[in-house]
Amino acid sequence: MSDNIMKQIKIGKVVVNISVGQSGQPLANAMQILADITGQAPSQRSAKMTIRQWGIRKGEPMACAVTLRGEKADAFLSEKESVLLRFLESRRGAVVSREDIARYVWPELPGGSQGNQAIDESVERLRASIEDDPLKPARLITVGQFGYLLL
Repeated sequence: MSDNIMKQIKIGKVVVNISVGQSGQPLANAMQILADITGQAPSQRSAKMTIRQWGIRKGEPMACAVTLRGEKADAFLSEKESVLLRFLESRRGAVVSREDIARYVWPELPGGSQGNQAIDESVERLRASIEDDPLKPARLITVGQFGYLLL
């Protein structure tokens, strides 16, 4: 950590988003899932343009999001990182696929539909807390495009 407070990393907010691509019951289900995992009421997001080939009309609600700030943002991230660490610890020495991580860490999402970017970011934050040098990991290794290995 640097002594300069302007160089210290601080989380200002976490935005949790689910896009279902259509309105109606799928969007209502996504809003319920988002409310369950964050503890806040989500806001609907609408399509910004019409795409006839996909059946999307401008202004049609098709996604929802929640913005977490302060302690809620920290608690949300910390919870996911601790679940990830427990999961990797239970499979120490074995390669764990991204799909398995998604299903275990985000069980509330249908079919483990968490994106690779979110998984990679969670692993990076976890590395920052368990590795001596997160840029040269020795304990939590990336295995190609498949998954991760905890030594």
